[in-house]
Amino acid sequence: MSDVWDTANDTTMGPKRYFGQVMTDAFFVHIAKGEPKEQFDPARHSAGQKFTQIKIGAICTKADGSTYDLNREIICEFGREWAGIVLPSLKKLGVHPRDLNDKWASWEMVENGQSWTSKTTGELVKGTTFKFVEFFDSEEACRAAEAAFYNRSRDETSGTGEAPLPMPPTEDEVNKERAGAAVFLPTLWKLAAGDPDAFYAAIGNQPALAKFFDSNSPEVVALVEGDK
Repeated sequence: MSDVWDTANDTTMGPKRYFGQVMTDAFFVHIAKGEPKEQFDPARHSAGQKFTQIKIGAICTKADGSTYDLNREIICEFGREWAGIVLPSLKKLGVHPRDLNDKWASWEMVENGQSWTSKTTGELVKGTTFKFVEFFDSEEACRAAEAAFYNRSRDETSGTGEAPLPMPPTEDEVNKERAGAAVFLPTLWKLAAGDPDAFYAAIGNQPALAKFFDSNSPEVVALVEGDK
């Protein structure tokens, strides 16, 4: 029979696993010392100052049904974040970066080798990035895998499999959730290539966005009307 104190002494914290729908965008940017980063323009910028920026975002669901977002903007040619972490995880799973958008996935947020000092607390903050673990054919498959993963984790740590009752989200949490989801609207509009119907359909196909937005939402109307 195992000793409870030995078990406690040998316990380690595994990596936190995230589940949700991933959204991506990519474009070339101009980066030069002393100048602000901007979208690359071959008519104005030198080819030697052309870099590849990948934007990866995901909307994740908490146990209480509310959502939160994770976002990273990565310059592919800088450091090991893209070439050493994100891209190898995609290649291992057989997914090309261009096919990542809209996929249901699970991933870990791992240290990317960057760090900085927090201006508010003075503490050292270590940067993190996406390391993909698995992709799913549908939201249902993703949610099933998420439930199985966390039920297993709960059973292994508590021995009961019982989860605490979730607290309903506060108004402030709902507002933050809506603001986080709104960040992805411009990307969907860009992917819709100026087609309002395609834009509305894309919103409707993503539950975390459809929860807050439709064709009459001010943020949606502003994007559509702004291109007319």
